[in-house]
Amino acid sequence: MAANFRYRFAIAVFALSLAATAASFAVPLTVSYADGTVERLDGKTWRSIDIGDVVESTSTIRLDKNSVVEFESKDGARIGIASPGTYNLEDLAKKKVPQAAASVADKLGKLTSGDSGKGSAVMGVRGDITDVENLEFMVDDDPEYFWDEGFKAFGAGKWDAAAAQFDKAISCSATPDDAVKYAFYAGIAYLNMNAKVRALSSLRAAGSRGAAAASGEFAGRWCLLLASLEYEIGTVDAAKAALKRGFDGKLFGTLETDARSLQASFPVK
Repeated sequence: MAANFRYRFAIAVFALSLAATAASFAVPLTVSYADGTVERLDGKTWRSIDIGDVVESTSTIRLDKNSVVEFESKDGARIGIASPGTYNLEDLAKKKVPQAAASVADKLGKLTSGDSGKGSAVMGVRGDITDVENLEFMVDDDPEYFWDEGFKAFGAGKWDAAAAQFDKAISCSATPDDAVKYAFYAGIAYLNMNAKVRALSSLRAAGSRGAAAASGEFAGRWCLLLASLEYEIGTVDAAKAALKRGFDGKLFGTLETDARSLQASFPVK
């Protein structure tokens, strides 16, 4: 039976309560996701931090190239960083979300609201296999298996499980069009958990699987969701590049008006 669920994309990037609280005293934040080299300034020394570590909302954080990090407060507010540099978490918590970016991501999420976990016909064949060890070997690098499992979890509203399977599918995707499809759904699943940095990481991961050459149904959706999150997280040049790829390849179709609106909202240097 198809699962019914609503797209739950938070319009505010970072909960305003976190910014208000941080103005009066430090709030403990847990590293909910990290990839690459992430460090916290401790006096005059930079110390590495990783998933599960706790820092204060007044901390200064440094990221190296190809690194991302996300912090979460006890009430679920999140702060994400996805580009190299040095940042003060208190300042980031006060930043407002570009409304155009939030609106685009919300619309893209709603495009998936009727999806159910049907999976592909291949799953029926696999269901008859009783040799568990052989099955594990077969699906170890089978993107369609991961896609089927992820899509079923997605239809049931199990966002974390769905995203994990879609990420596996991205890592072994066979074609650029498959890569952007898997990445798009991974991104939406993560956004339903308000895990925007993880969503962005999945969308970026498709780039290493030849996503720039994609031209199918999901190529435009991937470009637009990538652009909206890059803009929201503060990497405007990357957002512009993602939109340019979509415009140059004429990938947006019925979403072109949304792409143009997003482009028009970019700050003018």
